[in-house]
Amino acid sequence: MRKNYLVIIDESDELKNAIYFAAKRSVANNANLIMLYVVRPVVNVEWASVGNLIEQEETSEGKKISRLWSTIVEE
Repeated sequence: MRKNYLVIIDESDELKNAIYFAAKRSVANNANLIMLYVVRPVVNVEWASVGNLIEQEETSEGKKISRLWSTIVEE
């Protein structure tokens, strides 16, 4: 069974280094590199449609960031 290396995708300054080292390590060990972006659930929103819109925007942003880093890692 292959090992997995998990990198949490966020907007921190350390993200670039975390992905770099995890990618190098996963290649060296023939392991999978898994990137995770967490969308926080919206709470205390009086109108459900507003909450849904916020979650959709967060999900879209997470996908965009994940695709960007995935492309960089593949290079």
